[in-house]
Amino acid sequence: MSALTVSRNRSRIPGKVDAVKRFVTSSSVWTPLSLPSCEMWLDVSQLTGLNDNDDCTTWTDYSGNARHATGPVSFKPKYRTNIQNGKPVLRFDAVSSKMTGSYTSGSTFTMYLVEISSSGIAYARSVSNGDAGAGDCISIGVRTSGNNCYVDGLISSSKASYGAHQCALTSNGSTKSYYVDGVAIATGVANSSTLSVIGFGAANTTYAEPCGADLAEFILYSSEHNSTDRATVESYLRTKWGLP
Repeated sequence: MSALTVSRNRSRIPGKVDAVKRFVTSSSVWTPLSLPSCEMWLDVSQLTGLNDNDDCTTWTDYSGNARHATGPVSFKPKYRTNIQNGKPVLRFDAVSSKMTGSYTSGSTFTMYLVEISSSGIAYARSVSNGDAGAGDCISIGVRTSGNNCYVDGLISSSKASYGAHQCALTSNGSTKSYYVDGVAIATGVANSSTLSVIGFGAANTTYAEPCGADLAEFILYSSEHNSTDRATVESYLRTKWGLP
């Protein structure tokens, strides 16, 4: 038997072929559920049954935990098609749109948000824990008052552009760190606020500091991600949504 024949026969060994198939399959279908402790996964691109400019009543949670975000009758965001990288978004108008989703996790967590920001409203809340402006909000959106970023009452001028960005907020229970497009904006921010009722598009308990932006995807884990896990999620979001 020739060396070439042996090589060909070996390539047909079922166990080896199956292992390769499993590797290729698992690598090509990575989702936020590939990491443990995913508590919420809201992805506008997976919503069905909506046409351009329809009101969105429910932003479906794909984590399997049924923690869907819902909008009151008079506060529904608009579903807009083909906005970011050919995908749809939910448009919050900073006038009368917000959604809420119930979740209690304590003060250790990691959040990710994809936001397309274009308005100049100061201190607007993309995501908050229901705080009405008392300084303990959990807001991870790119703020546009002077092209600033805003998190837990801390303002940073490190991000200086409107448009599409991804944000990550990690908390170890006593301090938080905030990243935009993979770059650290603020680290070690002292704040132990817990998550309870999460507001999207405005502070949840009242319609305070509303957000004028498009939201595309939100992911929440009940653990503090290290740099490796954070880079993995950020790479997924960057590729999917065509981000910087």
